[in-house]
Amino acid sequence: MGTEEENSATGSAENEPLTKQFMEQHFQNINSRLDAIQTSLLMQQSITTVLEKKVNVLEHKINDLVDENEGLQKLIRKKNVLISGIEEAESENSDELRQKVLHLIQSVLKCNIMDVDTCYRIGAISRNKTRQVKVSFITNRDRDTVMAKKRDTEPPIYINEDLPLSIRKVHKALKDKKKEAERNRQSARINWKEKSITIDGVKSYAEDDVDLTS
Repeated sequence: MGTEEENSATGSAENEPLTKQFMEQHFQNINSRLDAIQTSLLMQQSITTVLEKKVNVLEHKINDLVDENEGLQKLIRKKNVLISGIEEAESENSDELRQKVLHLIQSVLKCNIMDVDTCYRIGAISRNKTRQVKVSFITNRDRDTVMAKKRDTEPPIYINEDLPLSIRKVHKALKDKKKEAERNRQSARINWKEKSITIDGVKSYAEDDVDLTS
């Protein structure tokens, strides 16, 4: 019989191949799991890339639809103007409103326009606010004649283009940015055609900050 030390050494020597085999198997399992995770990540990256491309395509399509809708809205509203500040009586009917509009056009603006196509108030009735009047003219020439003399009115009467909502949002954003710049004593210049504003030489576009789809 061997000594206790000899038996312990013999047992360790016999167990060493098993320990090495276990460690190798353990590392293989870890490597397999890492490979699986890496494969999964690559698949997710590939899916993400595909989705990003689809999102970009959809964004372009939405922008194209917004532009197309804006163009159609402009065409539809081409003969229209919006008039603010015309006194609104509680019992006002359509004929009375038409006479008020014609009085403004003929007597105040001195335009030789005998009639309009349609005119009606827009928005909810409010005791604290006079609603705007949307006026549609019979011809584009009549509309252009009135717009050419819109500065001949006095407050609270204002005449403005009947712009699509998307353009009104952009114009408001540009005006708000200009007011903020002027409060900060910065130079600001709006380019309505580009829908941009240049503040202290730095140009930005209102459409970047405005949601035009809602």
